[in-house]
Amino acid sequence: MRNGICIKCGSDEIYRQKTKGYYAVAVGFWITHFIIYACADCGYCEQYLEEKRLSEIKKKWTPVNKKRKRKNDEI
Repeated sequence: MRNGICIKCGSDEIYRQKTKGYYAVAVGFWITHFIIYACADCGYCEQYLEEKRLSEIKKKWTPVNKKRKRKNDEI
């Protein structure tokens, strides 16, 4: 969607809107901005957190795929 093509129907009638919203997590919630992409042909939409929240997620959340240490990596 972010590249301007709908992943569901293949249309290029994609529109985006930045909107304020709430992101609920187990221990509370954030008031943040979302970027919403919507296809005007089929109605499919996706939403993404604003980029500044991504660094907070990397610092505070548990990764799903932890990088494995290789034999010669420093400890």
